[in-house]
Amino acid sequence: MQSRNKKSNYTFSYVIMGLILGFFLGSGIVYWYSNRQNDSIFANNLWDYLAGLFQGSENTSTYLISSTELPPPARPSASPQNDQTVLADVMSETNTADSLLTEGFDFEAPGAFAESNTAADSLLILEEQPAEFQDANRDADSDEENQEPSPQQPIRIAQDKLLFIRAFSLPSKKTETVQTQAMRQLDSLLGNNPQRPAPENIMLVEFWKSPLNYRGYKMSHNKLVVYGFDQMESFSLHSDGKNFFIKYFDNYYPVSLTMDFKPLISMAEPAVPEENLESWP
Repeated sequence: MQSRNKKSNYTFSYVIMGLILGFFLGSGIVYWYSNRQNDSIFANNLWDYLAGLFQGSENTSTYLISSTELPPPARPSASPQNDQTVLADVMSETNTADSLLTEGFDFEAPGAFAESNTAADSLLILEEQPAEFQDANRDADSDEENQEPSPQQPIRIAQDKLLFIRAFSLPSKKTETVQTQAMRQLDSLLGNNPQRPAPENIMLVEFWKSPLNYRGYKMSHNKLVVYGFDQMESFSLHSDGKNFFIKYFDNYYPVSLTMDFKPLISMAEPAVPEENLESWP
């Protein structure tokens, strides 16, 4: 019985001790949670203090903050005239040269500003400069007139112009042979009259105008190119059986076969009388 009483007393004392330890442990946790910032500061200070003891007085981790008192700001002056006088004194004491300084400027004298300003100013214009600008502009205009056109500008070149074309019908120069005469007579006896006319030669004449007022010609067997004749109604072709002539108004121009242009040279009259010349039209 006594042993059971002792065991029950021990268990009760253990419970009481556990409650007391739990109370203190919980209180410590609550206190630490609520004051953890202060504890961290205390721990840092403690570590700094211990570090200072071991490192000596050379590297101190403490800082001295001194506060200085600033003087009160000055009150602004009541009269604006005093500020202007102070500004004028400051400007007079400076030794720097200002190109815009207008002290002692005489508005009646036109060249006073130019004389008082010693610094070079690109915007300074004297009375004589407008005339120089005019002369420079005139020189620039004259240079532009004398210059050749730039290659970018289109260059217009005058070309030859075709005025009109006219066709002249020339009779055939072929003579009938004995065989052709016999065939034509036989056809007439048989009643087979030829429906095909005798062949004719066509001379095509082109009238051109040259920008250089050139007068010349080029001639082949069935084409004639002439320059310098613009009155087609006064143009005609003539032949004496051997040579060709161009009649333009009252002048005669001999022409011949050529692949190159030749000048037209007028002549008085052909050796054959005009009545004996063949003309077209």
